[in-house]
Amino acid sequence: MENHDSTRLNSQPLNGEEVNLQGTDRCHSPTCQSQNQDCYLESPRPNKGKEIVEELKLGMEFNSDKSAYRAYVKFGGENRFNVRKHHRKKNKVGLITRVGCDAHMACLLQKNGNFKIVSFNASHNHDLVRTPMKHMLKINRRMSKAQKLHADDADKSRIPIKATVEFMGREVGGRENLCFLDKDYRNYIHKKRNLNMEKGDARAILQYFQKMHVENSSSFYSM
Repeated sequence: MENHDSTRLNSQPLNGEEVNLQGTDRCHSPTCQSQNQDCYLESPRPNKGKEIVEELKLGMEFNSDKSAYRAYVKFGGENRFNVRKHHRKKNKVGLITRVGCDAHMACLLQKNGNFKIVSFNASHNHDLVRTPMKHMLKINRRMSKAQKLHADDADKSRIPIKATVEFMGREVGGRENLCFLDKDYRNYIHKKRNLNMEKGDARAILQYFQKMHVENSSSFYSM
């Protein structure tokens, strides 16, 4: 079960584009955790060294909205909550509200091209993900390059997804030590298959045009 946190900006937008980054509110009570796909693993990921997360504060500037987003993602991942992002142009005024938590970071585009933190609230009014499970937050989950190569080989060999994930879990001492969920693996495979299908369609069209050109030298095609 999932509900979004609230975001309320009480000041009017200044000149420029505003980027709002918010925490997302999830139910993390013991009753709800069994129903939450993102939170069903109990054991922590093996500690490979803790990355230092820079403290966020009002007035801090970033060279792009992507840099600001990455900083907030790291902050959220370390502090056990997911994040989302939306933009608001300067001609849109008024409150942006959602029922729930007010944890957020708002950045405003400055004349020098940087994005400056103009509103920041790190306080949540709900329980966060338990520390041993924070590596399974969406913003912390990822497949390594080696795991993707393994997945590619398994898919080419037509090995079922479930069997592949179980095998990869055994390689790291249990599925709880994988840095991704079953659905992350499925999404990766489906995305790759769709991409290959699109490439295959383009190749088929090109071959058709080439065949037409061989049969009729006056035919022309451009791709």
